[in-house]
Amino acid sequence: MTAAKALVPPFAVIPGAQVQEVLQGREKELVELVEAVYRLHGARDSVNPPSYFLRFPDRPSARIIALPASIGGQVRVDGLKWISSFPENVAVGIPRASAVLILNDHDTGYPFACLESSVISATRTAASAAAAADWLTRSRPRPLRVGFIGVGLIARYVHTFLRGTGWHFDEIGVHDLSPDSAAGFAGYLDQAAAGARVTVHDGAEAVIRGSDLVVFATVAGAPHVHDPSWFGHSPVVLHVSLRDLAPEILLGAVNVVDDVEHCLRAQTSPHLAEQLSGSRAFVTGTLDDVMAGSRPARPDGGVLPVRARRARPRGRQVRLRRGGPPARAARRRRVLLRAAPIRMTVVGTVTGSVERSGCEWLVYDYRPTLLPADPPGTFTMWRYRDLLPVADGPVRFPLPVGGTPLLPAPALRQALGMPRLWLKDETRSPTASNKDRATALVIEGGLRRGVDTITTASTGNAAVSTANGAAAAGLRAVIFVSPDCRPEKLAMMTRAGARVFQVPEGYAAAVDLSRTAAAAFGWLDRNTGVNPVTLEAKKTVAFEVWEQLGRALPDAMVVPVGDGPTLAALDKGFDELVRSRLTDHVPRLIGVQAAACQPLVRAWLGIPPEPRELHPAGTVADGIAVLRPATGEAVLEAVHRSGGGMVAVPDDALLRAVGTLAARAGVLAEPAGAAALAAVGPALDQGLLQPSDTVVLLVTGRGVGTPADTPDSAPPVVARGLDDVDRALAGAGGG
Repeated sequence: MTAAKALVPPFAVIPGAQVQEVLQGREKELVELVEAVYRLHGARDSVNPPSYFLRFPDRPSARIIALPASIGGQVRVDGLKWISSFPENVAVGIPRASAVLILNDHDTGYPFACLESSVISATRTAASAAAAADWLTRSRPRPLRVGFIGVGLIARYVHTFLRGTGWHFDEIGVHDLSPDSAAGFAGYLDQAAAGARVTVHDGAEAVIRGSDLVVFATVAGAPHVHDPSWFGHSPVVLHVSLRDLAPEILLGAVNVVDDVEHCLRAQTSPHLAEQLSGSRAFVTGTLDDVMAGSRPARPDGGVLPVRARRARPRGRQVRLRRGGPPARAARRRRVLLRAAPIRMTVVGTVTGSVERSGCEWLVYDYRPTLLPADPPGTFTMWRYRDLLPVADGPVRFPLPVGGTPLLPAPALRQALGMPRLWLKDETRSPTASNKDRATALVIEGGLRRGVDTITTASTGNAAVSTANGAAAAGLRAVIFVSPDCRPEKLAMMTRAGARVFQVPEGYAAAVDLSRTAAAAFGWLDRNTGVNPVTLEAKKTVAFEVWEQLGRALPDAMVVPVGDGPTLAALDKGFDELVRSRLTDHVPRLIGVQAAACQPLVRAWLGIPPEPRELHPAGTVADGIAVLRPATGEAVLEAVHRSGGGMVAVPDDALLRAVGTLAARAGVLAEPAGAAALAAVGPALDQGLLQPSDTVVLLVTGRGVGTPADTPDSAPPVVARGLDDVDRALAGAGGG
């Protein structure tokens, strides 16, 4: 397109009646269209970013969701679906959901249409369900018994599309929490489902046990089906509503999704299964994988081998070596939601989880006795195992982690004129950083589940921690780093036996590739802000500070912030002390970023950052130089809720703080680890701290002095996609 040829497209508003008229009666054509779009998405000819949720404190059950997308092929169109879900609408006689669709011209970006989209959404959902039902039953007799759990608009659309694409049923089971709705749907089926026997059931169990095809189309916000034995006859399940099944059921089944990233979000059943298992290995593949794969018959009657081709970065196909974990899983588990033996994962006293500021928070049955009453003495973080996702039995992680000292530092107090200043010295950890806490808890879960590989992406300290923790525990570590990772830290990783991959596109791309590899190969995912276990481990610092101050809290705590989970975890830890009725307040949380890379400080101030303030390579504090903080929303919310703030400090202040910590406290810190001390002056100037406050500075990591050119430090392998990772690991004899 040239400027001379660019034309502003005309704009049209298309009402629901017109949309309905165009779509009605074209079920087969629409299913084929949806399948074509899945193939385009599988070929990476689409852009499908995460959904964005607008939630309301005064209306907690309601939400409005923005779903942007772009599709290529012959269509070439961009757009946004803006869909609301207000469950309270049903009580006043109007539909729960409403939606509009805005379409933008591919070449100019100009909007050219606004369509009423409730019908489009229901049609797309039903067409996807019909396509899945077809492809997932091609190697077994087509089901003649179908059950519907939840009988709203979507259920009617699904039935219409099944009928319109050639499905016929002898028996139809129906269950809904509303008897009137169930009776109304049964009446509709009596007229629409020629010859089928329709039965309304009082509960979901009878529907599931009596059906070979089960459709979940409810408005459930949390799992309500927990017994895997109900699926003992291996039905195909169309889990349209995504929140009905307990995660244990999914962990014992073959699971095919339409899009991995979209399904494993916002407390869906697959998302809960990911949290419970610590990985995405339970996801066998996508519907595009099924459509692209072969389907040979097997003696057990119905099989669906699929290729684990999901989550392909930048157009590269995932290539799994024969015999790798996902390949073995695909051979073991062939039918969607087949009731294979459940791999139960016990997580101690955890009672559930909630989404909070974009982070998943595990929830416990809070009470004062969850924290020990005896004085701590010498201890580790496992002292707090009643508030950690750890089952009964001995701790298997071999290194002592946690229980780091809270130092009074009298010379530093005198120099700063702050008589109640304390240093929480995390440099005493096994690899001299607070990253060891998260590493220990993630590996502990992996040891209990028999996972043999852990992966992470890191600017340095988390990778060093992961490499050394894995070595101590007998696991393999696969590390992804950016090109600016310091050579001495690379040397520490490789000497611990880690396989290190350098991702040229930078840290964010390294995180994406590490996560993709974890999902594809069934590895432990230790990535910051992704695995909720990492927050659980880091929150123990809050418990330790409270105990070390005589079961009291400071007025404020100053924390270096890169990706943000350390501050978010402290917020969770202090909040849990309140929930356990051990205190009635939380300290002010003050986050610190380097002036050269301060996305959260700028966001806190509401000021767009300048390019020089988003330059990770422009600061000596590599440990907090992150352009895309994984838990940024949670950090800003925690700072706001606690009455704290965000501070940016220049490199000269960071380097002075390194020297001051060494000279006046005997603590050897790296620049990122010393950021809390560097922020004291600005925080005092801004009124965030008072000289008389009880203040704890978190020193997160020690300066690294290990030479990088030791004979046994191998250079990292350059990797841009899973093909590169697979080839390198295969060449080394690992997969």
